[in-house]
Amino acid sequence: MKALYILIMLAIICTMQLPNAFGANKKLTTYERQVNLMKRVNEAQKSKELTVKQAKGLRKDLSNVAAKKQKIRDAKPGKNQSENVKNVEERLSEISEKIDELKKENIEDKK
Repeated sequence: MKALYILIMLAIICTMQLPNAFGANKKLTTYERQVNLMKRVNEAQKSKELTVKQAKGLRKDLSNVAAKKQKIRDAKPGKNQSENVKNVEERLSEISEKIDELKKENIEDKK
């Protein structure tokens, strides 16, 4: 009887987690991407995968993206901003790749 109760509870917990598992494929907003990138930079600096100088440069890149986003928000309503939004998305992707490249270079330098 006890084993049946445990199995039922386990099944309920697993069922409750299904929406989270399937929601993992959703597209992140630019804000969520910025937050994730900032966390990656901070964690990499803390674990010595990035130097202080590299981390500062990446943070500056992220702040430039935030300024660009603010300019887009402040633009006149109705003005086509799709090209600017695309530029922000591309810039965030570039920063992500740059983080990975710098971490890889630093690992190789330590060898």
